[in-house]
Amino acid sequence: MMLQQTQVGTVLAGGYYEKWMMQFPDVGALAVADEEAVLKAWEGLGYYRRARNLKRTAEQVRDFHGGIFPDTVEELQKLPGVGRYTAGAVLSFAFGKPAPIVDANVARVFARLFDLREEIDSSQATAPALGMGVRSGAGLRSSGIQCRTHGTRAENLHSVTAKVRELSGGYLVCL
Repeated sequence: MMLQQTQVGTVLAGGYYEKWMMQFPDVGALAVADEEAVLKAWEGLGYYRRARNLKRTAEQVRDFHGGIFPDTVEELQKLPGVGRYTAGAVLSFAFGKPAPIVDANVARVFARLFDLREEIDSSQATAPALGMGVRSGAGLRSSGIQCRTHGTRAENLHSVTAKVRELSGGYLVCL
């Protein structure tokens, strides 16, 4: 959550993550913490709503999930401040599960490739709406690109995906 709207360099160089984990080493510690302490620990990262949502999430995980983080998109999205993108990232990075992650920038690239007319910044611009999925690294170090498209844009897609795959260590798969 710290990396939403905050650069990695800021979080790491400022010691925010390390200090946070020392103060709140697990969900239980965050759930019982005073909100003032949570906001103080978040100081310097901005967007304090994220800190409040983290605290509320910890309380819900404690109260409704027995202290164990949910491991489905549906359950994760019920937590405060967790949308489709964050739920996919948590599933992928925390649980090693393949989960589509398509943000607005990725959606715009594919919209241009496929000349899609759908409003990309809308909540409708999801992987299924685009007819494809972009997944994080969970189990996707495959040797080839799997892609099913129609028409001449397939060649363009193969060129772009090959370059993105090369730059990302092989983490792009089109479905």
